[in-house]
Amino acid sequence: MLSTCAGVVDIRPVEADAILPKNNPKLTDMKLGAVAYMDMQAARFLGSDPAPHAAALKFITDRGNVSEADIKKFMAQGIAAAVDAEF
Repeated sequence: MLSTCAGVVDIRPVEADAILPKNNPKLTDMKLGAVAYMDMQAARFLGSDPAPHAAALKFITDRGNVSEADIKKFMAQGIAAAVDAEF
Protein backbone atom coordinates (compact mmCIF):
# COMPACT_ATOMS: atom_id res chain seq x y z
CA MET A 1 0.00 0.00 0.00
CA LEU A 2 1.43 3.35 -1.00
CA SER A 3 0.29 5.17 2.10
CA THR A 4 2.71 3.12 4.22
CA CYS A 5 5.74 4.05 2.11
CA ALA A 6 8.04 6.82 3.29
CA GLY A 7 7.62 10.09 1.44
CA VAL A 8 4.15 9.37 0.05
CA VAL A 9 1.62 12.10 0.71
CA ASP A 10 -2.09 11.31 1.01
CA ILE A 11 -3.68 13.76 -1.44
CA ARG A 12 -7.21 12.41 -1.11
CA PRO A 13 -9.59 15.27 -0.28
CA VAL A 14 -11.56 14.91 2.95
CA GLU A 15 -14.79 15.32 0.96
CA ALA A 16 -14.03 12.03 -0.79
CA ASP A 17 -14.89 10.12 2.39
CA ALA A 18 -18.50 11.26 2.04
CA ILE A 19 -18.63 9.50 -1.32
CA LEU A 20 -16.48 6.41 -0.71
CA PRO A 21 -15.28 6.04 2.87
CA LYS A 22 -11.64 4.98 3.06
CA ASN A 23 -11.98 3.30 6.46
CA ASN A 24 -15.18 1.36 5.71
CA PRO A 25 -14.53 -1.12 2.87
CA LYS A 26 -17.95 -2.76 3.28
CA LEU A 27 -19.82 0.51 2.73
CA THR A 28 -17.52 1.38 -0.16
CA ASP A 29 -18.23 -1.97 -1.82
CA MET A 30 -21.98 -1.52 -1.17
CA LYS A 31 -21.98 1.85 -2.93
CA LEU A 32 -19.82 0.67 -5.84
CA GLY A 33 -21.85 -2.54 -6.14
CA ALA A 34 -25.10 -0.59 -6.23
CA VAL A 35 -23.84 1.51 -9.13
CA ALA A 36 -22.62 -1.57 -11.01
CA TYR A 37 -25.94 -3.35 -10.42
CA MET A 38 -27.99 -0.34 -11.58
CA ASP A 39 -25.83 0.02 -14.69
CA MET A 40 -26.25 -3.70 -15.42
CA GLN A 41 -30.04 -3.44 -15.15
CA ALA A 42 -30.11 -0.29 -17.30
CA ALA A 43 -28.02 -2.01 -19.97
CA ARG A 44 -30.46 -4.94 -20.01
CA PHE A 45 -33.43 -2.59 -20.27
CA LEU A 46 -31.84 -0.65 -23.13
CA GLY A 47 -30.85 -3.79 -25.00
CA SER A 48 -27.12 -3.27 -24.42
CA ASP A 49 -24.62 -5.83 -23.29
CA PRO A 50 -24.76 -6.06 -19.46
CA ALA A 51 -21.59 -8.20 -19.31
CA PRO A 52 -19.14 -5.40 -18.43
CA HIS A 53 -21.33 -4.29 -15.53
CA ALA A 54 -21.86 -7.89 -14.42
CA ALA A 55 -18.09 -8.37 -14.44
CA ALA A 56 -17.64 -5.25 -12.30
CA LEU A 57 -20.28 -6.50 -9.87
CA LYS A 58 -18.58 -9.91 -9.71
CA PHE A 59 -15.24 -8.24 -9.04
CA ILE A 60 -16.75 -6.27 -6.15
CA THR A 61 -18.50 -9.28 -4.61
CA ASP A 62 -15.45 -11.51 -5.05
CA ARG A 63 -13.51 -9.20 -2.74
CA GLY A 64 -15.52 -10.77 0.08
CA ASN A 65 -16.84 -7.67 1.82
CA VAL A 66 -20.40 -7.91 0.46
CA SER A 67 -22.62 -10.28 -1.50
CA GLU A 68 -25.01 -9.45 -4.30
CA ALA A 69 -27.89 -9.96 -1.86
CA ASP A 70 -26.32 -7.38 0.50
CA ILE A 71 -26.09 -4.91 -2.39
CA LYS A 72 -29.74 -5.46 -3.40
CA LYS A 73 -30.85 -4.97 0.23
CA PHE A 74 -28.75 -1.79 0.48
CA MET A 75 -30.38 -0.46 -2.70
CA ALA A 76 -33.89 -1.33 -1.48
CA GLN A 77 -33.28 0.48 1.80
CA GLY A 78 -32.02 3.53 -0.10
CA ILE A 79 -35.08 3.55 -2.34
CA ALA A 80 -37.41 3.15 0.66
CA ALA A 81 -35.68 6.03 2.45
CA ALA A 82 -36.00 8.25 -0.62
CA VAL A 83 -39.72 7.44 -0.96
CA ASP A 84 -40.33 8.08 2.74
CA ALA A 85 -38.54 11.42 2.51
CA GLU A 86 -40.64 12.38 -0.51
CA PHE A 87 -43.97 11.61 1.19
